[in-house]
Amino acid sequence: MSARRRKIPTIVNANAKGVTKSFLRKINKRYSNRLELYLTANLEKAREATHQIMQEQPYLVIVMGGDGAWYQAINHMQEVLPVDNLQLPIIAKLKAGTGNSPSKLIGSGKPINDLEKILERYGGSDLPYRSFPLINVSYYDEEDKVIHSSYSTFAGSGWDARVLNDYNNLKGTFSTGLPGYLRAVATKSLPREIKKNPFSSASIYLNSGDAYRIGEHARNDVERLDLEKIKRIMDTEKINIAKKIHPINAVVVGTTPYYGFGFMTFPYSQFANVGDQRMMHVRVITGKAAWSAIRATLNARSVWKGMYRSNILQEFLVQDITVEYWGGQEEVPSQIAGEAMGVQRKINYKVSPYDLKLLNFRKL
Repeated sequence: MSARRRKIPTIVNANAKGVTKSFLRKINKRYSNRLELYLTANLEKAREATHQIMQEQPYLVIVMGGDGAWYQAINHMQEVLPVDNLQLPIIAKLKAGTGNSPSKLIGSGKPINDLEKILERYGGSDLPYRSFPLINVSYYDEEDKVIHSSYSTFAGSGWDARVLNDYNNLKGTFSTGLPGYLRAVATKSLPREIKKNPFSSASIYLNSGDAYRIGEHARNDVERLDLEKIKRIMDTEKINIAKKIHPINAVVVGTTPYYGFGFMTFPYSQFANVGDQRMMHVRVITGKAAWSAIRATLNARSVWKGMYRSNILQEFLVQDITVEYWGGQEEVPSQIAGEAMGVQRKINYKVSPYDLKLLNFRKL
């Protein structure tokens, strides 16, 4: 990347919960000589600002907002990244919105305090960061044409996306953040799961790369799935790991441990990416919808900490899978980085060659 700029490019989501008029005045007053602010209020403004920033090949980009802000930023960056360049700039993610899934990983705190740390260190030695593989998420239409493709560290379909949709519908009326998320589960998602029809049946195909199945005894119960051997034995080119685990209520994938609010959704992701190994943690929630929802609620504490083990929870470490839904009465919602993405029937999740590089505030 080129020499570092005197001012640090800073993308600010104007719609984020923490981006108030007083906050912006404070930022402008204190740091206008050190930060180049890009205030974005919609997707097109965010894309325009990011493309402009990337022309300078920045070493560091500050992003203020929730999970949606960094998700948009990395995808807008990738749009203009040269084909032969796999290096995205370091992103300093400041907590100013909802979700904030990376915060526990990088030790981020109050935005002003974190800004002070950055400005004190920036321009000197190399900045410390943590690196996570990005998952390429692709949606397909009924003719198998790609209708959407983007990058994130977590995504999913089924229950998790439905709860996020319920949360988004409620947060304008009730509290946001973790209280609003739990309210969405208690007042909308759980009652609906108990009385609704099941989602479509699903096939989950292993496409390529290494694959492991994690048993109920976690790290002491790991089985390597030899794709070529399975293909020979079963005389098939398509390996469906969901064959014996219907019905399926949710399929979620991640390369970082947390959803927002400190919810450890992917506890094995931190073991899936060591050295040259690049994999994602896949969790498949199975069983009758009502019973599975009740069990998850009764064990909320261990679920939240990523410690819950059950035969309704199937776990894998993989590199490339395709999820196909078929034949159900219920539509299957989807999400990427906590952003609702509508109803999908076929989704490909593939670990990409790109990395999300997050500034590590713990080591500043």
